[in-house]
Amino acid sequence: MRINFRNNWFIFFIIMFFMLCLYIYASYSVWQETAEGHRIANENRTRLIAKSTEGFLYQVEIIQELIEETLRIREKNWTLSEIKTLFDKTISMNEAIHALALISPEGEFLISSLDETPEKRPNLLENETTRETFLETLASESLVMGRTYLLALSDDFIFPVRQTLFDPAGNPAAVLTLAVHAQEIAFIDDDILNSGLDSIHILRSKDRYPLIFISNDESLKLSDVYNTPIPEEVYRDSLSRMERSSGLPIEKIMDEERIVSFRTTSAIDGQSYLISSRYLNRYELWVNSYLRYDRITKEATRDSLWYLVFFMGTALILYLLFLYIYRIEKRKKEDLEHRASHDNLTELHNRDSLYLMYDDWRQNNSSHAALLIDIDNFSYINDSFGHRAGDTVIKAIAKSLRSVIEDGDSLFRVDGDEFVLLTPRVDNLEGFCTRIQKELSLLDPLRYSRVTISTSIGICLYPQDASDIEEILIHSNISLTEAKKKKNSFCFFSESMKAEFLRKIELEKEIDTGLLHDEFSIVYQPQMKIDNTMRGVEALLRWNNGRFGFIPPDVFIPIVEASGKMNKVGDFLIRRALTEICSVQQKTGKLFNLALNISVMQFMEKDFANSFISLVKEFDLPAGLITLEVTESVFINELDYVVSQLDRLIEKGFTISMDDFGTGYSSLSMLRKIPIDELKIDKTFVDDINSDESAQHMVRTIISIGKILEYKTILAEGVENEDQLQLLHSFGCDSYQGYHFSKPLPENDLLEYVKSHQTGRKKRD
Repeated sequence: MRINFRNNWFIFFIIMFFMLCLYIYASYSVWQETAEGHRIANENRTRLIAKSTEGFLYQVEIIQELIEETLRIREKNWTLSEIKTLFDKTISMNEAIHALALISPEGEFLISSLDETPEKRPNLLENETTRETFLETLASESLVMGRTYLLALSDDFIFPVRQTLFDPAGNPAAVLTLAVHAQEIAFIDDDILNSGLDSIHILRSKDRYPLIFISNDESLKLSDVYNTPIPEEVYRDSLSRMERSSGLPIEKIMDEERIVSFRTTSAIDGQSYLISSRYLNRYELWVNSYLRYDRITKEATRDSLWYLVFFMGTALILYLLFLYIYRIEKRKKEDLEHRASHDNLTELHNRDSLYLMYDDWRQNNSSHAALLIDIDNFSYINDSFGHRAGDTVIKAIAKSLRSVIEDGDSLFRVDGDEFVLLTPRVDNLEGFCTRIQKELSLLDPLRYSRVTISTSIGICLYPQDASDIEEILIHSNISLTEAKKKKNSFCFFSESMKAEFLRKIELEKEIDTGLLHDEFSIVYQPQMKIDNTMRGVEALLRWNNGRFGFIPPDVFIPIVEASGKMNKVGDFLIRRALTEICSVQQKTGKLFNLALNISVMQFMEKDFANSFISLVKEFDLPAGLITLEVTESVFINELDYVVSQLDRLIEKGFTISMDDFGTGYSSLSMLRKIPIDELKIDKTFVDDINSDESAQHMVRTIISIGKILEYKTILAEGVENEDQLQLLHSFGCDSYQGYHFSKPLPENDLLEYVKSHQTGRKKRD
């Protein structure tokens, strides 16, 4: 099944659309899988960080309880150096602890593990950063974490973990403070810190200050980070995002310490992050793992790039495949269009192209002529030399016509042996047509065959003679028909010619009516011998139409032949002539010959000879008294068949006469092959025999040929006077026909004529 090449691209785009959808789906899946993988990894990191933080703070509580119990065992017997030693030993056991100190309820340092002068120790109640959380510690029995700040002595960021020590009376005796590294968080595993996180953010929920902030972004100023709380609207937005992401209220998330991931923009650096958060109820802290979203995007893009490469590669292969198909289909289409618009044999534009191209051509040539060129007797070439030879002739003619035409002319092959030439050069068409005919006559396409190419040309002028291409073709065909009457000539269209053509069409319509209403009749012209003895008659068809009146035979016979109704009319002539001649012979008792004109169409009818023989048997007329007159054109088509038919007729006693000899295509070699009894000299040779010496030579030659070939009878038609008769007799002519003896006679007049003339034979009773 051949697919229209326009639909190929539609199929291609459909495939590409589905592939694009598949690529988008695959890329989206990769993105989803990448994002999901990072979410899970980030949540796992958050879970580990939260557990480490929770474990560390629980450990701090235990350390503080141990220190408190140790200090109570000896109560006031501890010296400052012993306490410092205890602090140092505790610090050495836990890298996360930076320092230990005892602070009075009034905010003054009692003792510190750091080697610093008392003057450098700030009062915690007077320091803005520590005051609020220190007072909270004094009021609480639980562990309290203070805000992260920069410890000037060591230039480290620490956050304090404080717990109040009470005396036996329950009053605050001192505050035990552990300073924990905020940046070097030893309590979190290094694998977590190096697992691809961008930042760790542990946030105090009560005041939104960062407790621990670890980031890969070295451009951030940590003092600004720790001294600036997260804006409340940002904090609220993050809580809302957690609710939307989990589908749970924030209270449940916090109570159940669920890990929730969401995407947001950091208030610290303005970057978009994937944040996984977990709330630690015991310490009122949000543990957050930050992963920059562009890292997820880049990874997803990198992974989906393979799909893109596959998609683009497949798309390219499909494109090249469909392009290949498209080009093949385009070439096929162009070839089909070329074949549809061009003649396969000559590569000239054909009739369809003429119709399609004419309007555009006419716009550029407001005044022009159409020449319809027809090869005279082209069927003779096909029948005599074969159709391949005919094709060779056509190609040679097309090539020759191409050499004759000039720029602006257009040449078309519109039928087997017909060409249309459109030319804007209308000034000297006579000379142009003569040139065409001369060029074609010089062709010798079939070497050594001596075939002369002659052409007839019908000419139609635009806009004088026609208004469109259909009318141009009709009118040029009318003028061609007129030109073909003379052969090797050209003819310009005229309205009178068209009227005559239309009249012929009307006459063609009247043929069946004429047969039905008995408008056709037979007249008989006597054929005489030199002694005025009647040898026989020739049956001639006449037509007296009820609409057009009397129509001459030279007008209606070609029309009947062209209409394809010659067999029907010919059958009428044979039957009517046999009937009437039998009647005349019966009434006069005299026998004479009947000559019947048989057309090519009749003769080429299948099994004509047997059909004619059977028809004659129906009448009381011997075969020896019937002559069948055939023209030279009969022998052009299928010579072997024609000869076999003639042999069959001669075998039954019929006489065969060649009518109009010398006006057709007979050759001496062909005359030797065909069985003929009688040679009939055409009237055109007899007309000028008295005054034209060349005519005399021609007639004498024809008679000599007949004698040499031993024909039984040489008959001259068109004898009009005694001088012609005597001259023909002197040349050796046997029989004569013409107005010198009698005009063609209807049946009744023939009856009287036969009565008054000798026939040489009488009918036996």
